[in-house]
Amino acid sequence: MHKLLALLLSSATLLGCVTDDRGEEFDPPTAEGKDDSQRSPTDHGVLAFNVAQTATISADAGFHAWQFDVTGDAQIDAWTTYALLGQRRVDTVLYLYQQRAGVNGGPATWGPYIARNDNDGSRTYSRIKRTLGAGRYRLLVKGYAASTRGRFAIELSCNGSCTAPTEICELPAAFTDFRNNPLYAQNGERYINAATELEGTEAAQALAALRFVYDDNTSQIADLAAGLALVDQGSLRVVYLMHLGTNTDLTAIEFGAGDTSVGLLFYGNSLVRAGEISDSQLENCNFFRANTSATRARGEACRATSECQTGLRCQGVFANAGVCISTAPIAGDGNECSSDAACGNAALVCAGATRGGGLCAPAWMRGSFADASSTALADNATTARTVNVRGLATVDTDVTIKLAIDHPKPAQLRITLANPGGTEAVVFQGNATTTGTSLVLNQPVIGFSGDESVNGQWTLRVTDMATGSVGTLRGWTLGVTSRWD
Repeated sequence: MHKLLALLLSSATLLGCVTDDRGEEFDPPTAEGKDDSQRSPTDHGVLAFNVAQTATISADAGFHAWQFDVTGDAQIDAWTTYALLGQRRVDTVLYLYQQRAGVNGGPATWGPYIARNDNDGSRTYSRIKRTLGAGRYRLLVKGYAASTRGRFAIELSCNGSCTAPTEICELPAAFTDFRNNPLYAQNGERYINAATELEGTEAAQALAALRFVYDDNTSQIADLAAGLALVDQGSLRVVYLMHLGTNTDLTAIEFGAGDTSVGLLFYGNSLVRAGEISDSQLENCNFFRANTSATRARGEACRATSECQTGLRCQGVFANAGVCISTAPIAGDGNECSSDAACGNAALVCAGATRGGGLCAPAWMRGSFADASSTALADNATTARTVNVRGLATVDTDVTIKLAIDHPKPAQLRITLANPGGTEAVVFQGNATTTGTSLVLNQPVIGFSGDESVNGQWTLRVTDMATGSVGTLRGWTLGVTSRWD
């Protein structure tokens, strides 16, 4: 993988160096007191035993997570290492979680971590060895420092009662295999020769693909124009695909680099990767076929209803993951309401309360999605952060946001929120009356039609409109209540 990158890196960069004076760990999860792993990590799905998977710690993807199942007593050994022989070492921290049952039949949670490792002896990489009982587990990898960037591999071995996942990738073996493939429809393509020809999410996808190939996501490529100057003939291709069996939209960013085909495959209008294009081959698949064993409980992740227990349905699938929800009728569903309390049932919420009144709906139709990572705001530029919404109905009735920003001059800030369809609503617009050095918001977001898809990637954009002052986004939480369209 990344033969081009290996050739471009100098020997000094390849060898790298590690110092002992690293300071305190950046944004560490806590060992007790709260569900610390729920910070919207990049979810890579199931980690198969004895099969290495790779990921990249970047400014936009600082936390990476995988799941695995154990059916009885077993000894597991999980470790991180280099993704490419000889690459610059990446200072990782590895965490292990066990899934816990939800309270009063609610969604399952991961809870606090049960094991952590920073350095495996004298190695910069991390390792956890542990005896586990039956259950579902998560491995989470992050960088030690806020500045940690780079590609790593993770591998897991298991001795004892281990469940070997039967993951079947839905992607073909090679990028050219999409052509005339009966499982896929190609809904058009574009050749891009100038940065001005792309905007919004597509521009971000193209920049991510260029950085992935040329600088391993370290953001050495300043912008899309600089990246286009590096590719063969200064041109890249955007291909729009649909997987017919699941109606899953995919967007491919493909280009030539040294006479080889490279790039990334994304889920629709998002930055969530479905796979990588390397030397014309499709690698590191993140689009898998649903299993036929109905083992997933209410509130657990699923790819299709076939994975959910009897009486449950897989709802709100985005990027190969939805949530198993109950289809059982609830007394009071559909009654008029002005608040949750008016529904008179903890299993119901008031959908539409922020828009002057609404109807009682099942509680699973409301979700809260957090990005708790602390993010430095660019000076006189726009900083974007995303969360992935899954498991809801189809369109919104209420959208709310909570956020906290430290900034010497909040009056310089403009904040917007974009839904998966690209519609953007203004959350905050600074003006001369804005004072203080801390901006805390907890409010409804007005400006969405209530007739666009909610499951997908939502994007928060914070724009600093003047030079000279910088700030920090301490975290934000998106709340969405949905209904059927």
